[in-house]
Amino acid sequence: MWQVGRCSGPLRWLNLLRSSKRASKLRRFRLREPIRSIPLTASPTFSAWHHLVGRVRGRFDKVTGTITVSPDPAACSVDVTIDVSTISTQISKRDEDLRGDAYFDVKKFLTMTYQGRGIHRVSPDLWRMDGSLTMHGVTKVVPLTFKFNGTFSDTEPNEPARVAFHGTAGLKRAAFDMGARDNSSEVGDSTGPDVDIEIDVEADAASSTR
Repeated sequence: MWQVGRCSGPLRWLNLLRSSKRASKLRRFRLREPIRSIPLTASPTFSAWHHLVGRVRGRFDKVTGTITVSPDPAACSVDVTIDVSTISTQISKRDEDLRGDAYFDVKKFLTMTYQGRGIHRVSPDLWRMDGSLTMHGVTKVVPLTFKFNGTFSDTEPNEPARVAFHGTAGLKRAAFDMGARDNSSEVGDSTGPDVDIEIDVEADAASSTR
């Protein structure tokens, strides 16, 4: 079992990164059977275009989820739930606006979820999961690309080894029927993502029988 420490986000590395320059650090972590992480709270961050030239940055403070890790890339999975009422951009007036019916409409849609199964390599040190994001009552496939950052060197004796990942994703708010008033004034006619998401993951090795 792997316990996800601060931040949830999909993922898995063992047996999948042998060709990377960090592969030697992973040999003792090779998996022989599927294992499942313990759900913990996390805080992914986001940034969104603001009037075409600026960026609004924020986070969600209540996130729970479960990661399933397997030697078989097709069997790796993630199931994450985010309480959207916990959104924070450090400006209370803006946060209340984002919770309102022009954006997240938390009275109708209190949570959003990200669910995916299977990962594949997109470069020597990058992997991708094509998971489904359900937000504001709309479900779309939103690819999550992630990188293995390495192992922690200061693990105490008899403590589980810890590894870290960094994940990114992008989406358009209009695809989820959000921010209709932003279509021209905020994001223009761009066809690319207008919201970027970042997720940092730390995971501890533990017994798969726990």
